[in-house]
Amino acid sequence: MAIQVAIIAIGIVVLQWALNDLGSLAIGAFTVAQRIDVLAVQCLLSFGITMATYTAQNYGAGDIPRIRKGVQQGSIVSVAFALISAVIILLLADFSVRLFLGDSVKNPAQVEEIISLAKTYLIINCSMYTFLALLLVFRSTLQGLGNSIIPTVAGVMELIMRVVAAVGLSVYFGFAGISWASPIAWVVAFIPLVIAYVFIMKRLSRKYFFKKARMEKLNKLKGE
Repeated sequence: MAIQVAIIAIGIVVLQWALNDLGSLAIGAFTVAQRIDVLAVQCLLSFGITMATYTAQNYGAGDIPRIRKGVQQGSIVSVAFALISAVIILLLADFSVRLFLGDSVKNPAQVEEIISLAKTYLIINCSMYTFLALLLVFRSTLQGLGNSIIPTVAGVMELIMRVVAAVGLSVYFGFAGISWASPIAWVVAFIPLVIAYVFIMKRLSRKYFFKKARMEKLNKLKGE
């Protein structure tokens, strides 16, 4: 988990580096938008931490079906929260940006430019919150199952895609290209996580039902 946090931090540094070429207004808009964005992201991260603990407890108890059920319910709740957060952020985007911006910028034209750029960032990121929510659920579930390799690989993929997207897309699409860097990274990192989860759960389910059938057979023999 510490590696995941470090990877996210490195990605943010790269985004800031790419922003330097777009000027102070873009930097200001990105900074303000991230302050708003982090409120929703931190809440989604809490769902991930919960899933890691929940999965580890049930994995230790050998209750694989309960893990599967928990992941399904956790995904529904997390995605629902992501959608609600996205709607609230977008509805209050103008007000929120002005609130965080405060009196740091005096020129009205520059204020409107920053608000416009910040709203672009929020619209793009909020539209992809569902992928972030699912990514955090599946990544934490795999960590709870004791699998650290796949989440780390996915984290590295996320970092690479964030760097490539930020540097590459910013050349052609400017601020909007940088705003797409994180959502693209979420989607790319999500793919190996969900594939690994499906395969691991199939393997664990086979072991669980085989063990359950054997215990039922032994109990039946003892009863006879």
